[in-house]
Amino acid sequence: MHALERPANLNGLVDEVLAEVGAILSVAPPSLSKLILSGHSRAPTTFWNRSRGPTPIRRMQRGALAKLSEVWMFDTTYTCHIPAWSSWLTSKPNLKVSVFFRDNSGTASCG
Repeated sequence: MHALERPANLNGLVDEVLAEVGAILSVAPPSLSKLILSGHSRAPTTFWNRSRGPTPIRRMQRGALAKLSEVWMFDTTYTCHIPAWSSWLTSKPNLKVSVFFRDNSGTASCG
């Protein structure tokens, strides 16, 4: 499991980046209006897995993840995580998810 699969860690990373941007510009940290996550291969699929169940979904409604507006997945459909995806989409009805795959990449079975 990668550390960024934990919602608190991803939120913390975004907070650190915003603080650093503010420090570099000598201003208050900018606010986040929306968050777009993008990943290739198995990166987002593990993130989807972490969203299963009510507790992880609640954790994803805090911090930067509360501003999540889009997810772009590139060649990520090696396995079907339809229940996890559906659960997350149900919890975030305005979330836009785009899945891109190549037929010859081994991802077409779920793509």
